[in-house]
Formats: sequence, structure tokens, C-alpha cells
Amino acid sequence: ATWGASRRTRIGISKAHSTPGERHDKILAVPIAPSPRNPFGECKDLTELKNKYPEALKIIELWFTSYKGPGRVESLGWQDEGHAISIVESARQQYRSQTAP
Repeated sequence: ATWGASRRTRIGISKAHSTPGERHDKILAVPIAPSPRNPFGECKDLTELKNKYPEALKIIELWFTSYKGPGRVESLGWQDEGHAISIVESARQQYRSQTAP
């Protein structure tokens, strides 16, 4: 799928929230073409990423749960590309309905 100016493949979504219940879902996407600088491009889905680079998801999750400060964001785990697509489409529809003339 094309997002912005670069072609990417969606891998999945990190589900998270902070108190008082604010959502902090993050789409994880990687460039399609693998290269020496981007070995993740060879991963076609979240399961393959978990199998090939299990520590990478732990590092990404640590970042997502720490960037607002300790204990402010709680991880609810990862979900696959299909769920990521549904979240993006839902957000797109909400935006369009709120900005329609």
C-alpha cells in the first residue's frame, strides 16, 4: 500500500492506552525492499517479524510505552495487518465525516 510519498508494507499495530483511557495505537510499517540497512523488508507479516527478529518488537514496544514517561502508556500487545488496516480505515472515515462540508 502507498502511504505518503514512499511505498511501504504494513506489518501490524501496537495497541496501547494511557490513563484515563486515551488510545495510543501505533501502526508498524516497514519498507518493502530488503537491504543491508533494512533487513525488516524481508518480513511479510507480524508473525514473520516476530520469528526472525523477536527482540525488535520488544524494543519497539519499549519505545511506545516509554516515550510519554514511565508508567504513562500501557501496552495491550500487537495485532496483525488486517486489524491495522481496519483501524486506519476507521480513522479515515471518522476524519472524512468530521471534515465534510
